[in-house]
Amino acid sequence: MDIDLMIRGGMALAAVVLGLGLCLGIGRFLQKWREKGGNGRYLRVLETLPLDQKRRLILVQCDARVHLLLVGGGADVVVDRFDKKPPSRSSEDFDRADPHF
Repeated sequence: MDIDLMIRGGMALAAVVLGLGLCLGIGRFLQKWREKGGNGRYLRVLETLPLDQKRRLILVQCDARVHLLLVGGGADVVVDRFDKKPPSRSSEDFDRADPHF
């Protein structure tokens, strides 16, 4: 076997391993970037709903968690916490909801 052929094969193998490592690094970077919301921030306000002059509900995402906050008035309260997205509610759930709430 010729030494020149072995050197070429070794360099080709090194190039393939380097290319795979580069693709893996780029994939990890893009995954972290996407998890942070794409803009480098960990905290996002998803939605706000004014209840009256002082109080409002705020849906905030922090990393992979979503928090529903009641702010204003006398004290701020964490109403609920969700993983990723709040659970969806169908119209049947609203029909069965407590009418006094």
